[in-house]
Amino acid sequence: MIRGTLHVSVCGPSLSGFQNNVETARYETTEAAVGQNVTLLCAIENQGSNMAVFSVEWLLKKHKTEEKVALLNVKYGVQLFWLNVSIAFNGDRSNQFMVSSLHLPEVTKSNGGTYICDFATFPSGSIRTETVLRVKGKELNVISSWHARIISDNL
Repeated sequence: MIRGTLHVSVCGPSLSGFQNNVETARYETTEAAVGQNVTLLCAIENQGSNMAVFSVEWLLKKHKTEEKVALLNVKYGVQLFWLNVSIAFNGDRSNQFMVSSLHLPEVTKSNGGTYICDFATFPSGSIRTETVLRVKGKELNVISSWHARIISDNL
C-alpha cells in the first residue's frame, strides 16, 4: 500500500465567479489512494470590501444529504464531528486571502464524496466551495495505526 500525503487546493486555476467582490473556487475533483493522508483546501480572495469571516464549516455530501465533518468558529474554537480529522483557518492581516484546510488521515472508500467548505462571512454571507474526493484502491482488512491506538487505550 502506498502511503503519503495528498494536498488538494481548490484555489488554483479553477477560480471563478464573483460574489460581492469575493473571488472563490467553486468546484474541483481529486483522487486519492486508500490509506493516503489527504488535506483539502479552500480559499476565498476578498476583492475590495471589508469582509470578515466568522466561521468555516466542512460537510460531506452523499446521496443528497449533508453530514457535518468539522466547524471552526473564530470566537468559540473548533468542533469536530468526526474522529481523527483536523481543521485549520488562516488569513492574511488584511483579510484579502483566507484559506481553510481539512485534514483526513488514512482515507478509506467511505471518505469519498463531495466535500463542502462553507465560509460564514460579513457582509457577503455564506460562500461555499465543493471538492469531490474519489478514493481508489482496495481496502485491506487491517486495523489502522490510529484505530490500534484507540483499541490499546481502551484495554
